[in-house]
Amino acid sequence: MSAPLRVIDSGLRGARRNLSVTEALARGARAGTTPDTLRFQHFPPSAIIGRHQILAREVDLDWVGRNGVATARRMTGGGAIVMGPGILGWELVVARRLLPVGLGEIARTICAGAATGLSTLGVAAAFRPRNDIEVDGRKIGGTGGYFDGDHLVFQGTALVALDRRLLVNALRLPAHKLGRHGVETLAQRITDLASLLGSPPSMTAVQAALAAGVAGALGMAARPSGLSSDEEAAADAIHDAEIGNDAFVTGQDDRFGQEGVTLAGRHAAPGGLIEVALKLRDGAAEIIDQAMIAGDFFAARPRVIADLEAHLRHLPVAAAADAARRFLAENDAGFLGL
Repeated sequence: MSAPLRVIDSGLRGARRNLSVTEALARGARAGTTPDTLRFQHFPPSAIIGRHQILAREVDLDWVGRNGVATARRMTGGGAIVMGPGILGWELVVARRLLPVGLGEIARTICAGAATGLSTLGVAAAFRPRNDIEVDGRKIGGTGGYFDGDHLVFQGTALVALDRRLLVNALRLPAHKLGRHGVETLAQRITDLASLLGSPPSMTAVQAALAAGVAGALGMAARPSGLSSDEEAAADAIHDAEIGNDAFVTGQDDRFGQEGVTLAGRHAAPGGLIEVALKLRDGAAEIIDQAMIAGDFFAARPRVIADLEAHLRHLPVAAAADAARRFLAENDAGFLGL
């Protein structure tokens, strides 16, 4: 008999409220009071940063202030993202014993399940290592996860009708270092269900597709339900004590300068120009948080550049060149004129 997977739509909540529910579910799972759960969440326009990031480095505070975009900080690590009405958030809180071994294989299993579910809507969605979901080489959703004791907390997004203005302006992206060319290239690497299908599907349909795909990939049986009163109370307490406070969201900014580190370079070859920007993770070690590659090149496989960007994430800068060479060689990536 398949293990049950509680499926919840917690409705539209502010970003800090949504993040407080995530933390409440994680703590409940540790305490044995929260069952295996898949939660769907809806946000107003929001810019959300990771636990150890510096708000002013990741977010254009002037722009978000002028445009009524909320800011929030997760209890966990990871990079900055935007959320909004056209972006569906989803998260799994499940027992580790139900999953494959290793976070990489877990990401592959869950993302492949999510892609299978989205494909039932009429798009050819697929998993893209390390942790993205794509359609024809263009990102349609991202994921990330971590182990919390004997449980996994795994979060994802599905781009239903993306507000590209929010994405481009709210966050300080590596693409900005490359000017208009980089921003235009970034836009070409991302798509949404509305663009692919001609009109946005209902959130209800997207949620049903994802629930079926993820539950099926895990060999579980989806069971619609809701948050318990204890979980709601725990989320309220976490919000009031930590996540909902301005001091929690801006706390890191007082300890560091506001200028982030982005390395940028360009190379003019006979066949065209290559430009690269690497946004580094905050901290002493030079670790790549995001990579952006643009240029006047023609690749043998159109998606190879996006795959290379994903491959470079989380690597030390010193290892990037050798890693890129190996990746291109192993993937038989040919470029005309470069």
